[in-house]
Amino acid sequence: MLIVNDIDPNICGFNVTEDTYTQLLCHIKREKWNPMYCKYHWNEIKACIPDEVKEDFNGSRAFLEWLREYEP
Repeated sequence: MLIVNDIDPNICGFNVTEDTYTQLLCHIKREKWNPMYCKYHWNEIKACIPDEVKEDFNGSRAFLEWLREYEP
């Protein structure tokens, strides 16, 4: 939700790199987490992603644009 709200997670104490988004995308695609958990939480986030993602924090824009279209 931080990146959805144009907040760099790194200024909040997280260590987020482009690789972080790549790994997250892979986990989501492989459904490494409980599918109901993913569907509920990712749909909540997806609903908040704006049509135009303005900020790009180490690859966050591409990840959000992908997530917005993703259907589990």
